[in-house]
Amino acid sequence: MSDDFASPEDEDRTPYITWDDVDRIEAPGRVTVKGRSFQVEQAHIDVWKDHPRGAWSLREVRTNGSQWVLSSFYQTRDNV
Repeated sequence: MSDDFASPEDEDRTPYITWDDVDRIEAPGRVTVKGRSFQVEQAHIDVWKDHPRGAWSLREVRTNGSQWVLSSFYQTRDNV
């Protein structure tokens, strides 16, 4: 997980997932990174293929237990 996308004011320390964090996954599936399990969909992979240096923010969703989901995509300046 990367903190490279977080601003210094980011108090809640949002985790960011890069394509390298998930070993450049090529097919949708469930992965675990630093104890946080989440589903990677084809749409996430497609965005990474277009912007391989970007990252998805990882957000906790509370239902009957904690679950994690990839939510917003952030690009590096190199991707713009």
